[in-house]
Amino acid sequence: MSVQTCFPTVMTVLDQPETVDSTLAPILPFARATGAHLRALSLGVDATQAGYFVAGATAAIMSDETLQLAREDALEIKSRAEALLEKADISFEVEATITQSAGLGSVISANAHFADLVILPLPYGPNMGSEAPMIAEAALFDGAAPVLVVPNGVDIPNPARRIVIAWNNSAEALSAVRHALGLLKAADEVDILVIDPERGHMSPAEPGADLATWLSRHGVHANISLVPRRLGRVSDEIARHLTDTNADLLVMGAYSHSRLREAIWGGATRDLLTEAKLPILMAH
Repeated sequence: MSVQTCFPTVMTVLDQPETVDSTLAPILPFARATGAHLRALSLGVDATQAGYFVAGATAAIMSDETLQLAREDALEIKSRAEALLEKADISFEVEATITQSAGLGSVISANAHFADLVILPLPYGPNMGSEAPMIAEAALFDGAAPVLVVPNGVDIPNPARRIVIAWNNSAEALSAVRHALGLLKAADEVDILVIDPERGHMSPAEPGADLATWLSRHGVHANISLVPRRLGRVSDEIARHLTDTNADLLVMGAYSHSRLREAIWGGATRDLLTEAKLPILMAH
């Protein structure tokens, strides 16, 4: 059974010619199996901020030159993507666009508004460009769609057999669960993971019980795992539990520790987006 109706339109962002193949590799079989339409944004970024360090005619020349380089990058990325996608036997479109760094968030969020799912590589890593964290942040916090981040070389499970929900009773975590409901229904095992539960932040009942009851009414039987925090970081506890349960998908809320939502992600969110070994479905 595949999750054919959960995400009719999926989107990804391609911002470097050299990572086109690795970014699309897990998406193509997923789109083919589910019948999803893939919308790929081929993005050229002018990383300079013309007018910030210089002014006048020099700034205008600098802006023209750097925007032309960004345009060339976008077209090269589009060409590489189309060459792969034309052989993939899926429905797709590739749109080339350019932006300066300051407008990156607006471009990503506007394009993500009408996607059912945004699929991106892990934003932190040796082969990722400097724009990758900003792309992921914009998709998560402004795009209105869940984001599936996929480590390099890892397939997207279809369906996911063993899903772990990182649960802390927050609105962000609940949003992620709601977006993942179709996946949860198709899973063989669902585990609600509560790390170091503080009952002041949970319902009076057992932590996770309200979520388990709600899921059961949707036909999803979920176990609850209450895990004391023994390791230094919450992300380490999550990673160990994922290994112990042989999970193939993690569902969790995405949190920004900056009210201004600069590219500053704190706690488990940042750690997992650096070190994850399996796909993570996130929502804000």
